[in-house]
Amino acid sequence: MLISVKMAMRNLLRHKRRTAFTVGLACVAATAAITSIGYMSATFYAVAENTIRGGIGHMQIAKTAQFEGLEDYPLEHGLSIADVAAIETALAEISPGAEILPRIEFQGVASAGDESLVFIGTALDPMAERALTSTGRRVIDGVGLEHTDPSNPYQVLIGKELARLLDVSVGESLTLMTPTTFGGLNAADVEIVGIASLGVAEVDRTYIAAPIALAQDLLRTEHVGKLAIALPDEVPVAETLARFKGTAPAGVTAKHWRELASLYDQLIENFS
Repeated sequence: MLISVKMAMRNLLRHKRRTAFTVGLACVAATAAITSIGYMSATFYAVAENTIRGGIGHMQIAKTAQFEGLEDYPLEHGLSIADVAAIETALAEISPGAEILPRIEFQGVASAGDESLVFIGTALDPMAERALTSTGRRVIDGVGLEHTDPSNPYQVLIGKELARLLDVSVGESLTLMTPTTFGGLNAADVEIVGIASLGVAEVDRTYIAAPIALAQDLLRTEHVGKLAIALPDEVPVAETLARFKGTAPAGVTAKHWRELASLYDQLIENFS
């Protein structure tokens, strides 16, 4: 062993230029590998944070049938007041610092003057939503919902393409018409407080964000569609999810944010 080491050292010293070239090449290769891995890790982290903070949350809770997306009428599988209370109690024991953010997804027709277009709405609690994200970060004119009067739910944030097609601006009104949970139709006049850009024209032409109370009034219900959960940074998502599933009310389940963001796993697969 000692003789082999001595011979190797002699060869290295005898061919100094070749040795220096080999060592340099190894350093360059190691630096490139470390840089690439660091870039990939930083990209994965940034995409994960943007996905979570973009509105999905660390996990979501809803009726099992709600996640399957099969409804004969709006909020057929929504969470009742009693369901939400039971979920809050269960989460308080598992993760006391968790923020619970109610959501309703609804759709209908938005009208201004002689123009009418289909919209896809997201209803939320603007003040509670600040624990996860802010509707104001996408606003290009006006303000986000968190800066409006909480006692007046008849205020909305709309996509810039929807505003352009309807020829409306901040301060003007829209009429929203939606089907109710009883199969009828309902309508409400709302004020536009902000115009937002989500970066995708197809989304901007149908996007409306509204307070939960407005959607519940339009749909004639006290239910919510699902709950997005924002966990403290130090709380492990997978462990919290497993513990909640063990104590969840009947018919209620939860999903990890990665189950709801298929693009994230596709990104990892492509990079890998």
